[in-house]
Amino acid sequence: MPGGDAPATPEVLDLLEELGWEVDPDCPPARALGAAWDAARRAGIDVDTARAAAYARAMQGVVRIDLDVLDELRDPVEALRTVVLGNVLVDPILIALRRLAQEAASAERERRDS
Repeated sequence: MPGGDAPATPEVLDLLEELGWEVDPDCPPARALGAAWDAARRAGIDVDTARAAAYARAMQGVVRIDLDVLDELRDPVEALRTVVLGNVLVDPILIALRRLAQEAASAERERRDS
């Protein structure tokens, strides 16, 4: 996961506090988020804490689905396999679904505004 050994950024710390998420701010995903946030900023894409929080809240719905799937599994080995492979193989599905949703929402806005 990108982010290396860089410490958590102030934006990530603010976001975690706003969300009330009790996670290690120096865990790899938090560092990766900070690196991605910095890259967006350097490219001129402004993602403020409110926007990041909205994205994070949307992801909580995805995580609830993931956890519901795990709750149905009785075998710990199968649960571990599902977590590991699920993250690798389902992430591209989530990205594709986001892009399809963008396309559908854009078409809906175009129809509405015509």
